[in-house]
Amino acid sequence: MENCKRIAVSVDFTKTSRHSFKEALFLGQRTGFEVVLVHINSDRNKTEADFEELIEEMVVEAGDRARNVEVNHRIIPGNKGDVVERLSQTFDQLNPVYLVIGYEIKTGFGKLLGPNIQKIIYETKYPVIALKNEERIDQLKTLYFPLTLSNYSRQKTNISIKLVQDMDLELVLLPLKINHTKKDDVHMDIMVKNMVEKFISSEIRYRIQYLEGKDELDLVLGVTHDDNYSLTSVVFESSPDFFDRFMKSREEKLLERTKDPLLIVKSHHSPYLY
Repeated sequence: MENCKRIAVSVDFTKTSRHSFKEALFLGQRTGFEVVLVHINSDRNKTEADFEELIEEMVVEAGDRARNVEVNHRIIPGNKGDVVERLSQTFDQLNPVYLVIGYEIKTGFGKLLGPNIQKIIYETKYPVIALKNEERIDQLKTLYFPLTLSNYSRQKTNISIKLVQDMDLELVLLPLKINHTKKDDVHMDIMVKNMVEKFISSEIRYRIQYLEGKDELDLVLGVTHDDNYSLTSVVFESSPDFFDRFMKSREEKLLERTKDPLLIVKSHHSPYLY
């Protein structure tokens, strides 16, 4: 099923979600897509009219960002324990091109309580633009595309190209040589060649920067931290298991350490496969 020309943004009316709403509006201006706010109401003392007033305040606060953008909302009743599930169901009904979600890093027991960015990503099948309060998409110039020999690494290809086209960005392909053998190098060169052919056919601006080392996160963040106008495209390769609740996964480390927005595709059930 083709995605609707729509951007969905999850809001809980905190500073973090207000920021992500403003950034979603900018993306809406660039693409001409409708922006839909989604809120799960677990407070039985509040009505939809109460939230409509808050949403109107957010639109006014956004100023020129909201100009010429169609803004709608979905207020969905739910309980605190099923917020992520209700969000996922609503996203399926909306069928957006992008989800925009603001987040803060939760630690300790905070990881076990309530919704967080990882839970939302693992429950949805749509590409997520994730950003912290200080991270913006209105000044983006570059999308970094880390490429490894992983089976999942290229699953973010189509949506990365689309975002590059929508935002008029330059794509920087980052082939990562992590403990490579000569055979690995040959395989990587073939993958790079195939990727370049796709970039050329898509008529996007691109360049290639090979990186070599032992740790994927260190390599990628070492490049992106020096660029204040970039976004990094990544694949979250697995759903969290029981131990991930207590130990930091690769995905959590990335969310915590990055200083830039992320374009995240989940490895399974994604509509944007290479």
